[in-house]
Parts: sequence; C-alpha cells; structure tokens
Amino acid sequence: MKKLCIAVTDEVRRDSRTTIRWNGSEFADVELQAQSRNLSTVEYIRRAVLHRRADLKIETTMILEIREAVAAIKALHAAYLANGLEPPEDLLGPVIDNAIVAILSLGRY
Repeated sequence: MKKLCIAVTDEVRRDSRTTIRWNGSEFADVELQAQSRNLSTVEYIRRAVLHRRADLKIETTMILEIREAVAAIKALHAAYLANGLEPPEDLLGPVIDNAIVAILSLGRY
C-alpha cells in the first residue's frame, strides 16, 4: 500500500516567512496575474521572484492573441482613415466579428 503522505526533507521545507505591503492596485494586478496562470497568489509571487516559469493558461493566451489581432485590425482601419482612404469595411468587419465569437466561445471551456 502506498503512503498517503511523504515526509518533507529539510532542504524542501519552507520555514522562512516574509511580509510584503501592496497598494490596492498592485495587489489586484498580482492576483489577476496569478489567476490567469491558475496559481495561488503566493505561488505566483514565489515563481516570479525566483525567475521560474509561470505559464498562462492556454485559454488566456489565446484570448490575448485574438485581442492583439483585433487591435491590429483597428489600427489598420485607423490608418486607412488617416490617409483619406475608404477602409474595406466588408472585409474588416467580419474578421473582428469572428474574433469576438472566438473569444466568447473560449469562455465556455
């Protein structure tokens, strides 16, 4: 029969404690970063300070990339207007609509 609990060695045991003071927006940002990586706030801070990986959840990464694509399309649209050209609404509109649908569908998983 397997043991349910494994003894923690002295080199793994965490016995040092520290306190960090945050203002409200800093702490909210740290919590958001931790949540987007599916980590506790403490584990996210530990990984950040020790330069360990703290990858984003795949859904978050996909949403961020889709948002960047939409921002690029909006910038292209603005560039058309800034140069006195008529933007191809019939081409750009459906792309933005599809990106919005993709973001919303990711929220279901």
